[in-house]
Amino acid sequence: AIRLHGYQPERVFVSGVMRFDHYFHPEPLGTREEFLVSKNLDPNQKTVLVATATDPDPDLHRQVIRRLRKLGVNIIVRVHPLERLSAYDEFQGAKNVRVELAGSVRQADEVRGWQVEESLADRLNTKKLFSFCDLHINRSSTFSLESLIFDLPVINFDFGTSRVPIVTFPHYQPLIAEGAVFLARDLDELVRYAKIYLANPSLDRENRKQLVSRLVPFQDGLAYKRNVDFLAKILHD
Repeated sequence: AIRLHGYQPERVFVSGVMRFDHYFHPEPLGTREEFLVSKNLDPNQKTVLVATATDPDPDLHRQVIRRLRKLGVNIIVRVHPLERLSAYDEFQGAKNVRVELAGSVRQADEVRGWQVEESLADRLNTKKLFSFCDLHINRSSTFSLESLIFDLPVINFDFGTSRVPIVTFPHYQPLIAEGAVFLARDLDELVRYAKIYLANPSLDRENRKQLVSRLVPFQDGLAYKRNVDFLAKILHD
């Protein structure tokens, strides 16, 4: 706000990210084995989370999933709320692959726009994904930062028939520039990075920790309270 948009420091209030509050609330998650068995996946295999995105290149994420399957890992495909589950029909029922939406369907496939809504159970499922998966792959998403909170290694990718410039945006650049995530420029590079992180998940851990401590300075689950208190102060003044 100060550097890019010219706000005066005294007019900036840092509250924390309300959407992240539930990540810091202690709650029973069960075990990794229980989680993977519930997804019909093999607890003896490493598990890769692939979070999709809306993209003009309709086959891009399917190409990524096809290549990852050759690594002999579990794959959980989390379909973006603006995408349709039917786009990944070829993987439904495939061995060691789980395809799921982020929440409960609220609109039919024929209706354009946001399709799902997250419940408390869906949010708990997300927390388990970050806790029990071994690697997270997405094109470029705020989901990356959420993964880093849980020290889950992340690979972003920037290739396909349509380029996504978000990886160059000022708000996203720190993740890449500070070595908190890998950025793959082609499919072969993505697979190579995946093998590296699966073999050594502690790689770049310090970079992940430092980035999270700076971008998510409040980890007490009370961002909602700081926001409400701040708004109350404005109204009072």
